[in-house]
Amino acid sequence: MKTRNIIAILAALPIMAGVVSCKSDDETTAKPAKEILKVEGGGIVLPASQNADVNSTVTASVNITADCSWKVLPYDGGDFGKDLSVQPERGTGNGTLVITIPRNMTVFELRDTITLESDGGLRQRIPIRQSSASGNMSISASKLEFNSDGICTTLPSIIISSNLDWTIETPTGADWFVLTDYSGNPISRGTSGSTAVNVTVTPNMTDAPRSSFFDVKYKDETARVEITQMGMTEIYLNTPEPLSPFPYQGGEQMLRVDCNAEWHAYMPASVDWVKLEPAQGVGSREIKVTCVENNVTSDRVTAIVIISGSKDPKQSIVVVNQVANGSQVPLQTSVSLYEISVLRTSANFLFSIVSEEVVGNFGLVYSTNNQNPTRGNAEEMIVGRGGTSQGVAAELSGLRENTEYFVRAFVEKPSTGATVYSNVVPVRTMESATTLGMLYSMSVGNTSAEFTFNFISDEEVGDYGLVYSPTNNVPTLNDGVVLAGRGGTTHSVLAVLPQLQETTTYYVRAYVMSLSGTPVYGPNVVTITTSASKQEPGSSDNPSPILAPKR
Repeated sequence: MKTRNIIAILAALPIMAGVVSCKSDDETTAKPAKEILKVEGGGIVLPASQNADVNSTVTASVNITADCSWKVLPYDGGDFGKDLSVQPERGTGNGTLVITIPRNMTVFELRDTITLESDGGLRQRIPIRQSSASGNMSISASKLEFNSDGICTTLPSIIISSNLDWTIETPTGADWFVLTDYSGNPISRGTSGSTAVNVTVTPNMTDAPRSSFFDVKYKDETARVEITQMGMTEIYLNTPEPLSPFPYQGGEQMLRVDCNAEWHAYMPASVDWVKLEPAQGVGSREIKVTCVENNVTSDRVTAIVIISGSKDPKQSIVVVNQVANGSQVPLQTSVSLYEISVLRTSANFLFSIVSEEVVGNFGLVYSTNNQNPTRGNAEEMIVGRGGTSQGVAAELSGLRENTEYFVRAFVEKPSTGATVYSNVVPVRTMESATTLGMLYSMSVGNTSAEFTFNFISDEEVGDYGLVYSPTNNVPTLNDGVVLAGRGGTTHSVLAVLPQLQETTTYYVRAYVMSLSGTPVYGPNVVTITTSASKQEPGSSDNPSPILAPKR
C-alpha cells in the first residue's frame, strides 16, 4: 500500500508543475518547471515589395503565445543586415511582433532569424524569408560562408528556381571550390524548374580568409553568388633540429619542418651555393638542403627563412654554415641585407654577417626621404650584439601604410670603431588589407540612384559608402560622399544616392575607410544619367529597377 501511494505522488508531480503560472516580481513561490513561449505559424514569408516605390519597406506581423515575459535578442547578422526592424522589443504574455525590412531589389531570396528569449531562458527562433524580386529567377541565397575546414556555416547549397534556361560561370583561378548537383556531378547549366547546386570547398591551409564567387546568367542578366571561407585560427611552425656546419666539400642534410599549415622556405637571391628541395609544402615534412663545394679560403654563412601564414605570419630561421677550404686567411667584416616580407605597418629582413672578429652592435637604419640612410641621418634600431659570421632575422614595426622606406643594415667593428653598412633595400608598405568588389547600378531614377557592392577585410574597417561627382570622372572623398555604414570585416552593401539633379550624368565609386584613416576605393567607376520627371498622369518618378547588373 505504501509503495502504491509513493508511485501515485511521483506520477502527479509533472501535472502539478505544468499548471503553475510564470513567476512575477511579487511571488515567493518556486520558478515554474516549464514556460510557454510559442510563435504561431513557425516563420514568416514576405513578398519582395508591397508597392512600386523603390525606397519602400515591407511589413509583416506574427503572433506570440506566452505566459511569461520575453524579449527579442540583439541582432547577430543575416541577409537583411541591420535594416531589419522588430517591434516591440520585449513584452509579457501574448503579443504581436511587427517586422519591417526594406524592399528586396534582387533575384535572391533573403533570409534571417529572430530569436525570442523568456526570463527563464527558453528560446524560440523565428525564421524570416523574403521572396525574390524577379518573376523569372529566384536564388535561395546570395552568399555561402565556410569555416577553414571547409564546413559550411550556413547552407552548403543553393536552389535556383527559374522559368528560363541559365548557365553558371566561375572566375579563372577559383580552384578551391567546386559546384555539383546532388549526385556529385559537375553542374554548369540548368533549365526551367528548381535545381539544387551544391558547393564544396577545400580546407583553407592559411590564416588568411579567401573569397570568390560564381555568376548565374539568364537572358542578358547576371546574378552573383559570393563564397567566403575563414582562415585558420591557430598556426604552429617549428624546425626542431638545427643544421650542422657543412664541410668545405659540401653535402646534403635533411631539415625537419613541423607545421599544420601551408609554408614557404626562402633564401637570399644572391646565394647560389645552397639548394632547397622542396621550397614549399603543406603540413609537416622534410626539406633536403644541398650545399655545393666551397672553393674559397673563408667560411661562409647564410640562412633559410621558413614562413607560414600571412595575416599573423609565423617564421623560423635556420642558419647554414660552411667551413673554409684550407686557408686561415680571414675575411673583412661585411654585412648584407635581404627583404623577407612587407606588410601594412611592418617589414621583415634577413642579415647576413661575415666577420673576422666578434662584432659590436648591429641593426637597421631606415628613412622615408634619405636614400642612403646612416646612423647620423636616419632612424636606428639595434637588433643584437656580438658574434662573428651569422644570419639574423629582424622586424621593423610601427611603419606607415603605403609608404616607401630605404633600409640598410649596419655592423660595428670594435677593432677600428668603424661602422660597416650593407646595401640599401627599398620597400613599400602595403596600402590596405581591404578588398572591394565591383560596384553595380541597381536602379536609376530622376533624383536618386541605387547601387550595390561588397568588401572583405582581414581587420575591422571604418566608414564605407559611395563617392560621386558630376564633373570628376574618378571621384574621391573630396567630392560628394554618401555614408552607407561603419565597421565589420565583410559586407554586401546596398547604398542610395539621394537628391540628385534630373537629366544629369554622375560618376560613382565605392570606398571603404581603414581604421587608420586610409581610404580604399573600388576597382571601377560607374557612370549613370538621371532621368527627367514624367509628366503623364499617374506616372512614377522612378523607372522599374534593374534586378541584376547587366554584363
